[in-house]
Amino acid sequence: MALPQTSGPEPAAGDDLFEGTPYRAIERLRAGGMGEVFLVEHRATGRRVVAKLIHAKLAADARLMERLRIEAQSLAELDHYHIVRILGLDKTRTHRPFLVLEYLEGQTLADELKTSGVPHVLEALSFASHLLSAVGAAHEKGLVHRDIKPDNIFVCSLQDGRRFVKLLDFGVVRVMPGSTAVAPMPQDLRTNTGVVLGTPRYVSPEGALGEEVDPRADLYSVGLVLYSMLVGRGPFDHWEGDDGLLHAHAREAPEPPSRYALEPIPLELDRAVLKALAKNPDERFQTADEFQACLVQIADSVRRPAGWLETLAFDASGMLAPASEEPQGPPPSEVAAVAAIALRPSDHAPGANKPPSKSALEVAVRPPEPRRGRRGSVGAVVLFVAGMLIAGLAVIGLVTIVQGTHP
Repeated sequence: MALPQTSGPEPAAGDDLFEGTPYRAIERLRAGGMGEVFLVEHRATGRRVVAKLIHAKLAADARLMERLRIEAQSLAELDHYHIVRILGLDKTRTHRPFLVLEYLEGQTLADELKTSGVPHVLEALSFASHLLSAVGAAHEKGLVHRDIKPDNIFVCSLQDGRRFVKLLDFGVVRVMPGSTAVAPMPQDLRTNTGVVLGTPRYVSPEGALGEEVDPRADLYSVGLVLYSMLVGRGPFDHWEGDDGLLHAHAREAPEPPSRYALEPIPLELDRAVLKALAKNPDERFQTADEFQACLVQIADSVRRPAGWLETLAFDASGMLAPASEEPQGPPPSEVAAVAAIALRPSDHAPGANKPPSKSALEVAVRPPEPRRGRRGSVGAVVLFVAGMLIAGLAVIGLVTIVQGTHP
């Protein structure tokens, strides 16, 4: 469930929904079909967190309570910087269960697209890479999210202005059969074939047909989110009803995002998005890592100054550069490696729930720096060759004059 920073009415005096728990309600952030989301404060420490409180009428639903337990265990296993952190699972005095989650400042990606429009291509690639890092961590634990959409992606900012995203709401997560021992247990929650789970606008083709899904369904949804960040709309937004959307996901070929984008989109990015949106899961990226690696390469090509490599017939930097000249900067292979660090921090290692270094994130969004040393060396070569040609012409002219004066 998304945790926006929209204000809501404070709980009425004397109506303490969290009486008997360590928390007291500060304000309601959002209400949905399954429950309400509150900003709460720990009574003893004063720490503010978020509580996802299930509606009283649903508290007796054993199936829903089992799903809530699986969500809590899934989040507890996924201690990942780009996934919202869970802090606990509790019940009110009236037996309404609630999840305790970290409090995030910012807004959902859905609200971001509405208020600020589409991000720059490099930031869209960075956000998509953060998302794939989170999804990949879930897949490694045998978990398929099944509801990846802008409403479940939260855009956060650090004090220095850097931005990143976190994945929310594992409420309809699927535990894959035969998954690892760290997956939530027992794995006795099943969904009936033919039932569509998730959001119709962001569901995979196999999900739209009510078939069982695997991790590649999440990659399809990430492709849809990336499409929305590049264009400001989805590939099937011309459909309004759920039936039309489900039909489009299952049968209709999407237009490339470059057709609707307001700024130029590299051909490679068009191809990557369309590959992610393939109807046949076997034709998509097969893992989150594969999808992410592709985006890293595209980000590097977007950052590289246009034409700087292609217009150089040879590298003369070692011919005329003095020994004291400053280093020329990393070769393209190293730039790609640094971009990979920026777009894919080592999230799966222990202690991954900490922000990436400043230099890493800046690589993904900073403008390219001019390559003064290499261009200066090429200019020197051009001047040298021109000087030699002029000297040669002068010598030829002198010889001709001398021959003319001596018959």
